[in-house]
Amino acid sequence: SVVGVQENSQSNALYGKEAGKGQGKHGSIHYKVKLETDEQKIERRKREEEQQAKYKADIARARDIQEVITISEVSCADLKDLEVVSVSDPFILFRLQKADGTKQELQSTTKDDQLNPVFAGEAFELLSDRADVRPGEHEARLQIEVWDENTVSDSLMGQISLDLSEVEKWDFPCDKTLGLRDGQGEIQNGKYGTITFTMNKEDAKEKAAEAQKFKESLVALRAQQEFLQVTVDRCDNLKDLEMTSVSDPYVKLFLVRTDTSTVEFKTTVKDDNINPEFGESFEFETNAAERTVGEMEATLKIEVWDDNNVSDDFMGHAFVPLSKLGATGTRSLTLLDKKDRDDGLGTVTISFMLASAEEKAAKLKEKEARDLARKERLETLRTQVEY
Repeated sequence: SVVGVQENSQSNALYGKEAGKGQGKHGSIHYKVKLETDEQKIERRKREEEQQAKYKADIARARDIQEVITISEVSCADLKDLEVVSVSDPFILFRLQKADGTKQELQSTTKDDQLNPVFAGEAFELLSDRADVRPGEHEARLQIEVWDENTVSDSLMGQISLDLSEVEKWDFPCDKTLGLRDGQGEIQNGKYGTITFTMNKEDAKEKAAEAQKFKESLVALRAQQEFLQVTVDRCDNLKDLEMTSVSDPYVKLFLVRTDTSTVEFKTTVKDDNINPEFGESFEFETNAAERTVGEMEATLKIEVWDDNNVSDDFMGHAFVPLSKLGATGTRSLTLLDKKDRDDGLGTVTISFMLASAEEKAAKLKEKEARDLARKERLETLRTQVEY
């Protein structure tokens, strides 16, 4: 019935084991029959091979266009607590799973005893290419998992899975808040909480060129010597750690550099006082690169301790990246516990003033001139009295 027909669509009913019986009970099958000559078959295969070669070349070109996916400003809210006698210690795992089986994995720090963790200052960069965003056999997938860190084995707290073809539709840079799902991919009415992040996508070559240019600028900035004067003004509402008396607080200041080196100063001790006033100033030698966001940025770390005869007790700490400190001003900082939580430990107030090496030299010269003038006046007065 198909002789002489180039292409014909067919539909036939399926029967049971006995031919002709039970027609329609077993459904139907649909298929297409196409007749072609040997010459047509050769031509078809040639076209298919050309199309396949073109597709492979297209994928190869797409593989050469690499992009960097940057995930930052990450936080979670209302995570499900998996612990019985304590609180979960979440960390986040970012995994870019490629179609060829290769993968990239990045892990955040762990936030102890927190169900609403904030991963401040952490950024995660994953390398992808334009083939990864094409739906189909070459598409990659971004997996974001929240885990509870344990001594023996970690426990999954929630996850999301994103096809890069869907991510490609977002407007970059973008802020996203997504509901976490369980291990089977179910949301279950927010039972597992949410994750919030900022995502950006940039051309890898352009980003590398910008990074190199920025690195070169940091080298020039590092040569610009500066002096940071920090005055510890006071502490307020410190938590009293003593049972029969009152805490004796003092403050430590650290300039923490990216190479892990530190410069440290310490105030005097204020006995029996949870609202101490210090008014003590300290000077750090720094440079312009250390107050620029990037790989050389330094951080001012402030710790408050309770002075004791045997060993001192930690009362709280605060951190300020130099890029956020400014040139001059006053800041009141909330003291955090050792797990960086606000637990009502009080505040510390500091004043600060930044000066370049040239400004410091000019001020020093002015001071020397004032001191010399004062000395000359005193010498003149002394001579007049003797006369």
